[in-house]
Amino acid sequence: MANAFILTFIFAGKKKMKATFLFIPLFILVIASCSRKSDGTEFFKSINRSEFISLIADYEDSPSSYKGDKPCVIDFYADWCQPCKKLSPKLNKMAAEFGGSVCFYKINVDSEPDIADSYDVNTIPAVFICHDNIIEKAPANVSTIKDLLNQILKKD
Repeated sequence: MANAFILTFIFAGKKKMKATFLFIPLFILVIASCSRKSDGTEFFKSINRSEFISLIADYEDSPSSYKGDKPCVIDFYADWCQPCKKLSPKLNKMAAEFGGSVCFYKINVDSEPDIADSYDVNTIPAVFICHDNIIEKAPANVSTIKDLLNQILKKD
């Protein structure tokens, strides 16, 4: 009788153990996804020529006239550029802080040299801030960009 009880306990324990082993990873995954902090990448979009024309400006006809309805930051970069690689995570973090109130775009100068030429981007990283129908060059300094954006948002 005791052996039957022990076997039943072990068998029932294995079922519970399997259920527990299936439940724990699922629980951890759900908790991790809910508590995940944003790194900003969902707010920081890499764009091409056609997206630039539809979202920001027709750089051939009216390069200084911003089309968007909320402020945006444009980061001109290249994959091989070390200073660009240092600035990018900082802009990602800033994008997460501003959430959807400011759009953040990246333009690869190697892929889109015409856009870079239109805005006289001779050195990279180069950052532009767009607001109120204006496109202006900004220092590639995160705290200055953040201050400018806060001033622009307070004005609106």
